[in-house]
Amino acid sequence: MNKRPKLLIFTSIAMIGIIISIPLQIILQTEATAINYNILFQQITIFNWAVMLFCLTTMSLALNGHKLLSVSVISLVLSIHINNYFVFKYASNIEWYMPLLASSVSSLLAFIFLINKSVRYTAKNQDKRWWLIPKRYQKTLPIWIVLDENQCVLAHTFDLSKTGTFISSLDGLENKLQSQLELGKEVKVLIGDKDDIEFHCNASVVRKTEAKGNYPSGVGLHFDNIPIIEKFHLSRILNNPTLGL
Repeated sequence: MNKRPKLLIFTSIAMIGIIISIPLQIILQTEATAINYNILFQQITIFNWAVMLFCLTTMSLALNGHKLLSVSVISLVLSIHINNYFVFKYASNIEWYMPLLASSVSSLLAFIFLINKSVRYTAKNQDKRWWLIPKRYQKTLPIWIVLDENQCVLAHTFDLSKTGTFISSLDGLENKLQSQLELGKEVKVLIGDKDDIEFHCNASVVRKTEAKGNYPSGVGLHFDNIPIIEKFHLSRILNNPTLGL
């Protein structure tokens, strides 16, 4: 999936609406002419807070299409039912059928959401959430791979993103790269000319592939714990349309 399913976007928006509606309902029910935040917070019950917490959790998981989204949705519905039970039993300034209607509608919407094909597919295929993958820029830049204190290999980037790079070797060193850069190996990378380093950070090997289609054989690296200043340098490299062409 190259784009986030629309239902996940609508769900996130709905969660924001529910969070806003809780204090708004309290204000309308008390017919307040001015908002006193201390009184407002005192009116929000622990069950209201639980609903808002699960809404925030569900919103976050929905935006990411996380496999635990269904668990969060079910937990949210349960918290809504519990909250509405106490509203039904103790609230005196609300029609008796409103909590029942709210609980029924939330259950129906949750059921429709959970059986939706795109939601189920996303939950079962977490590796297909392409919308979470940062944009890749095809840039050919010199990159120095520091294997250890005594070994440094010059390669070049095939593409580059905010989180990593795919590299192929220079000067016939493909075999050396493939043999020494095992999956999980941690290295240090420096992008740029030897006397003019543009970016550097630690990285780990996450992929090794043979040539396929437009991609050459090479190694995928994930940038680890990029310092803030280096994030700025990397962003400058990515956004420079003339660099690495």
